[in-house]
Amino acid sequence: MKRVISVTITACTLGYAGVVCFYSAVSASLNHDEHQFMTGAYMVARQGLQPFRDFAYFHMPNLVYIYSLFFFTPNPLLAARLFNALCAFGICLTIFLVARLLFRSFGLVGSAIIAAASTILLCNNDFFQNACRVWNHDSATLCAIGGFCLMNKALRERRLTWFALAGFAIGMAIGIRLTFASLLVPFLFATLAFGSASWPAKARSALVFALGALVANLPAIYFCLSSYRDFMFGTFEYSRLNTRYFAETFPMVVQVGKVRLLADAFQYRSSNLFIPLVAFFSLLLLAVALITRSTRPKSDVVFLIVVLGFLLVGCFAPTPFQYQYAFALCPFLLLLTLYALASLPSRELLLTGLALIVLTAGISFFSLASSPANPLSLGGIFHPSTWTPVQVAEQSRWIKNHIVSTKPVKVLTLSSIAAVEAGLPIYPEFVTGPFAWRVSHLLPADQAAARKLPWAPGFADWLNRERPLAVLTGNEQDPIQEGPIIQEITRLGYSQLQGPRGLVLWQPTQ
Repeated sequence: MKRVISVTITACTLGYAGVVCFYSAVSASLNHDEHQFMTGAYMVARQGLQPFRDFAYFHMPNLVYIYSLFFFTPNPLLAARLFNALCAFGICLTIFLVARLLFRSFGLVGSAIIAAASTILLCNNDFFQNACRVWNHDSATLCAIGGFCLMNKALRERRLTWFALAGFAIGMAIGIRLTFASLLVPFLFATLAFGSASWPAKARSALVFALGALVANLPAIYFCLSSYRDFMFGTFEYSRLNTRYFAETFPMVVQVGKVRLLADAFQYRSSNLFIPLVAFFSLLLLAVALITRSTRPKSDVVFLIVVLGFLLVGCFAPTPFQYQYAFALCPFLLLLTLYALASLPSRELLLTGLALIVLTAGISFFSLASSPANPLSLGGIFHPSTWTPVQVAEQSRWIKNHIVSTKPVKVLTLSSIAAVEAGLPIYPEFVTGPFAWRVSHLLPADQAAARKLPWAPGFADWLNRERPLAVLTGNEQDPIQEGPIIQEITRLGYSQLQGPRGLVLWQPTQ
């Protein structure tokens, strides 16, 4: 009977996590960050071009090759969104399995309840539900969590294979999102500081870990060596220009402060506070046990605290701070909660901490169940016409049907997903969407050209030379960026045709 109850809890919990991840992926509105990832992947898959070398790219290169595979499917955006949903589900599954393993002494039913509560806390967090888009948070965080689990196993067994795999996982996280590079410090620290192995053995472990991370970043190493200036600009210099752009255009966004913005983000919905609350409470219980000298801090708890410290460094590194940057903090805070509670020697303290997890999970579940955006209502899931990727596919079909030209068409747009899903190439200068466009005026014309960026002050001259046969507007998240484009094409006599869901197709007057 206990086994049946345990299997039922497991199935219901993972089923719930799957529904939340899927619903988040198909229902989340289109974000302008997604255009760069999808368009870069299109240029690789369909045009045979490479990031940095052939077009500007402002992220690490690993993910562009994964996303390029989805352009061999009928709906690339849907496939890419589902890939991120799968990564998010992988994070949920890891939390569930870790919780069940740590509290297996509570029996089949008890450990299943604790694992279910931990997973539900993560699923119902607003950071988590808003992350299943085509960007680099879900996949990088999954790799980082996998790296932590592999490192724990490596430290226990001291096998070089596990250190290599842990290094590869952390290297993949870095090769997807550069801010995870801060994790190299705590992972190398753990390799050298924990365990009873000799110093030569620890040094070998650290070397193997580093080699694994290097192998995962071979694409970045290749572009650094073959296209050094373009790689350095896309990886580092653009961030400086973006900070300057926001400081000049939206100074309050920069001046408010990143800690304040993070605090505001956690307060956006009350359930966002549950994970920090249970993490703080578990550390408080652990502090009580340490003060009474009834236990000593275990290495995995110390490891996680150091990891979270460096995750915060990566979270606050970009300017301005964005809501989604805190995504990785949530599963790692849950891991810290679980490991801290598992290290408590007192049964009373342990039960108090676990009771808080179960209570907050129940509150968050019923709070979400009463929300209009409740994924369990399943209304949106069973109506594909409401899915964002399906709506973008509708726009793509409309574009193909309404372009009037006997010549090969290259599209000018700052929001390119609908165009590339229609199989229409865009100008390499605009692969990054609004991001290169909005900072290009901060560079001299020759440097913008050298870095393969559009130069906004010289856009009229560029337009006179190129004369695109199709221009798309209306999908950009920040419509102000499209203003100069609309002004110039209107001056040249382009005619507009209103498309579905705000899309506007501009073509030269025949």
